[in-house]
Amino acid sequence: MAMHPIEIALYNAISKHPNMPLVIAYSGGVDSQVLLHAIAFLIYNKAILNSVTVCHVNHGLSQNANTWQAFAQQTCGTLNLPLKVCQVNVKPKPQQSLEALAREARYQALQSIYTTPSLILTGHHSDDQAETFLLALKRGSGLKGLSAMAAESKKGNNLLLRPLLGITRSQILDYANKKQLNWIDDESNSDTCFDRNFIRSDIMPLLITRWPSIVNTINRSSEHCQ
Repeated sequence: MAMHPIEIALYNAISKHPNMPLVIAYSGGVDSQVLLHAIAFLIYNKAILNSVTVCHVNHGLSQNANTWQAFAQQTCGTLNLPLKVCQVNVKPKPQQSLEALAREARYQALQSIYTTPSLILTGHHSDDQAETFLLALKRGSGLKGLSAMAAESKKGNNLLLRPLLGITRSQILDYANKKQLNWIDDESNSDTCFDRNFIRSDIMPLLITRWPSIVNTINRSSEHCQ
């Protein structure tokens, strides 16, 4: 069975933990859409035998939130994969970014799916890793912050896996287009008031124009920090 590098990366990460159930973090965006379909491919071809639950977190922060939820339900119905929708209520707090609060609520929801230890999988890729490094650099972080995201880390009793950190955004898009996948676009991703979006839309393209391999070298720096 010929596998795409994305499917190989997922197989290598999941096959180390054959007895743990999977929780797929699924927003409906292109990264999680590719993550979901690649795992579905592995399941259907019996490359992995783990039980699986897809988790869609409805933050209620966008007027499109219920449309995205319906998209998740339709997609999982088509793939015949069980979906758990978690409604969370994110309220602004002083001196805490809405991004951080939403992220924390999302991880709490993902950890609630199983009472036994599970593997939580996200679609973070190498471009996300470079952005995380630059955000940490902006904050003046030390080695821990500049280590950015770990491919595998503990989250309560669970293991958080980011198996696509060696995969680029262009590979994600190429996979999605070749598989003729549809996905949703969160309108907040274009709002450069958020630091990550500013880095993604304004800073990274400039850096890549000057130094085409900058994403790889930033990721290498984060690995050195780890």
